[in-house]
Amino acid sequence: MNFGVLERKIDCRRKQLHRLADEKGLASMEVLEASRRLDEVIVAYQRLLQKLERKSCNKAAFGR
Repeated sequence: MNFGVLERKIDCRRKQLHRLADEKGLASMEVLEASRRLDEVIVAYQRLLQKLERKSCNKAAFGR
């Protein structure tokens, strides 16, 4: 996945989470599950970012 796709997923899941929290309350199992799903996408985004940063560092270190 690329950054654009992940950013859209994060935005969509964040909106879903806020809507559910408003409707069901913060302690709802649905809200907790929505939060977990959002966390998964955020972690995927962070991993992609780290991968690109490592590539950039390697290129700089080895002159590629």
